[in-house]
Amino acid sequence: PYLIERLETINKELVNAQQKVVRTVQLATMGKMSTKIAHEINNSLSGVLNYMIFMQKLLSSESFDLARFRKYLVTMEKEIIRISDFVKGLLVFANAKDPDLKKVPVAEMINESIKNVTSQISLENIEIHKEFEHKDLCIKADARQIQQVFTNMIINSVQAMPDGGAITFRVKRSSENGFVLIELVDTGFGISPEHKDKIFDPFFTNNFEKKNVGLGLSTAYSVVLLHDGDIKVQSQPDKGTAIIIKLPEYLQ
Repeated sequence: PYLIERLETINKELVNAQQKVVRTVQLATMGKMSTKIAHEINNSLSGVLNYMIFMQKLLSSESFDLARFRKYLVTMEKEIIRISDFVKGLLVFANAKDPDLKKVPVAEMINESIKNVTSQISLENIEIHKEFEHKDLCIKADARQIQQVFTNMIINSVQAMPDGGAITFRVKRSSENGFVLIELVDTGFGISPEHKDKIFDPFFTNNFEKKNVGLGLSTAYSVVLLHDGDIKVQSQPDKGTAIIIKLPEYLQ
């Protein structure tokens, strides 16, 4: 009886210790995320406030510069949109819902995702290539969620190629029965080995200009897992990046 009681006591102590560790990690994670959220929003709001001050000075100036005033308005609009998109990303990340699984044509989803960011692709001088093994391949997925995943991937790649480059989509059946492989390959600056394990962390960026700090790839990772899929990254510095997604094929 003593041995049994002792084992039960040790087990309770281990459970309590584990719970304390989990709570500590959760609090540390929440603190880290809160700091980054505040930093992101504060940066944009500070920019908007500065431009408001500039605009007030223009209004009180004897020689009013309408062109500069409009330029400040456009910049403020961009920053406010950035805050809005950031908050939307937070909501998606925090309230990941079970996908509404239906038949989704992969090629159609990729084409729609490309259309969503056509202006960014054109501005950054990015070429798009598509290599579809079968154009009629379909996956069992939530169309809205998967389109967001593809859009996030494209945006991330575009921002990794500030001097232009190319993005190639490859779609084929997996050697593992019942799955489809969707691969996005870019010619960007790549990912250093020490950063590979962090790219799906919230707010992590490998972008030297820090333009893509956010939840794009974190959200993509969460969505793919909810679809019983998998997502992997292959990359080398200055040699581009390949993101490979495996999703269940829609089989009639």
